[in-house]
Amino acid sequence: MRFLHYRNMGFEIALDDLGAGYSGLRLWSELLPEYVKIDSHFINDINNDPVKFNFVKSIQNIASSLHCHVIAEGIETENEFKAIAELGITHAQGYYFARPAFIPTEKIDSALFITVAADSEPFDPFNVTKSISHMLNSLLQHPQKHY
Repeated sequence: MRFLHYRNMGFEIALDDLGAGYSGLRLWSELLPEYVKIDSHFINDINNDPVKFNFVKSIQNIASSLHCHVIAEGIETENEFKAIAELGITHAQGYYFARPAFIPTEKIDSALFITVAADSEPFDPFNVTKSISHMLNSLLQHPQKHY
């Protein structure tokens, strides 16, 4: 188990593209990563597809029982974002939030986040703004570390 060496150094393990090709349940059960990133196939149109919704719900339930964070990859619409938020998924990425850029976005437009009421603060279940700022600060403070 070579990856234990990296965990002992403080690294966390992430399994990418769960549900596509090599990233399967067996690998998840063997690695026990801190993060699993769901393949965008399952996120695309999740708000209109009960099969995808239930697959992702099951993945979220397994992840919760293993103290693992789920990352929803490929959020492109507000309704997809609402669907994963409803499932309790706390990490997300996709064009809905921002497009790739040479200089990363530091703050995401608060209008993209779900609101509870018209006069309330934007609901940011993913702490995306905080996460981006934290990531940038870490990179600036530790440029020699590879993330």
